[in-house]
Amino acid sequence: MINKTVLRKCANKEIILVDFFDTIMFRHIHSHQIIAQWEYALKQKYTQLKNIDLVTLRKNIIMEQGNDECAINYRKLVTILYELLCLQGIDLPEFECFYEVSYMMDYSIDLATQYPNWKNVNTLRRLKDNGKKIFIVSDYYLPEECYKKYLNQYGLLDLFNGIYCSSDYETTKYNGKLYKMVIKDLGVDVKTIIMIGDSKRSDVDKAIEAGIDGVRVFPIIHKVVTNIRLQTNYNFTQNISKNMYNTAYKNTLYGEYALNFYFFSKKLLENLQFKNIKKVSFLSRGGYFLKKCFDVYVVLSGRGEDITSYYVKNSRKINRKATENNEDASLLREYLYRYSVDGKLCVVDEGWYCTSQITIQNCCNYNVIGFYLGIMERNKTDFKHDRKGILFDIDEDGNASDLY
Repeated sequence: MINKTVLRKCANKEIILVDFFDTIMFRHIHSHQIIAQWEYALKQKYTQLKNIDLVTLRKNIIMEQGNDECAINYRKLVTILYELLCLQGIDLPEFECFYEVSYMMDYSIDLATQYPNWKNVNTLRRLKDNGKKIFIVSDYYLPEECYKKYLNQYGLLDLFNGIYCSSDYETTKYNGKLYKMVIKDLGVDVKTIIMIGDSKRSDVDKAIEAGIDGVRVFPIIHKVVTNIRLQTNYNFTQNISKNMYNTAYKNTLYGEYALNFYFFSKKLLENLQFKNIKKVSFLSRGGYFLKKCFDVYVVLSGRGEDITSYYVKNSRKINRKATENNEDASLLREYLYRYSVDGKLCVVDEGWYCTSQITIQNCCNYNVIGFYLGIMERNKTDFKHDRKGILFDIDEDGNASDLY
């Protein structure tokens, strides 16, 4: 299904500008409901914020900064929020950690609500095939990199030649100034450009004021549904997991375990980036599947492209032999050398007790950094080894700790 009216109006244009939300991508809920979910998620992470009205605080910051969240750089917004919370005596982690958590809350919640407006996507695909250049021009409070991740999930990133996000430029389509910046950046005759979107003011009237033709595509049924959900306080929290599952995992192999593997891969990548690890080795046999999951996550997330993953043939039998004689230990050390960097070796396994990681470190003299699905029954002496259970772990007192 395609929009023939849009095809006709774009026929003599070279550049297509297109809105994102409700034009390229729908949300299951009204956009005004997302900020409440961000507050809920942030309080789950930082319980010391439980008595703070984060929604009101964030809205007050927006008002003081010009009353348009989409015209505020997201880092600036979080910086002001962080400073105000610290002034109230709230004990928080370092800013970069707090910023990353806030960003991931906003990004992940929005990602979980989205699904493509396939009629418009198919229309844009036809225009792309006809030689048109297509650029996203969108008013949004998160940075441009989020759009790339949203599009990656559905294989749509190649459809667009570029993205102009209001919060990165600190001005909007709504006030018309973003169009002037886009026109200047593209350096083409405005008569060759057309804007497509659902908002009469932002996507048509302000585009026309800038000299650009505008065409409105208004998804009335979707608008009615999301407004009803806003008025009836639709309980998104109870439906988010179901929506994620139905959208991304329902028809995939091992679908019932997909969320576990998703979060394992996500947390693993975060740990690798935090430790600045560029080479990661997945130990056989279970490591093969974990590597596949990790590689897919890297593509979907648009992060970690500078990290190289390896599948390493290893077994308890090989490791046991390495403990019994120097010749086998030397052979294992030589084999693993190609996966090491400056005497350090990062390994990932599905085991519980980390015996492979401990053996490799003891027998091969590598400084091993280990990650696993989980760790059980550690002895206190085991903590001299650098290893962490992903999804859950055990602290030095023997207590289970939830990494999320």
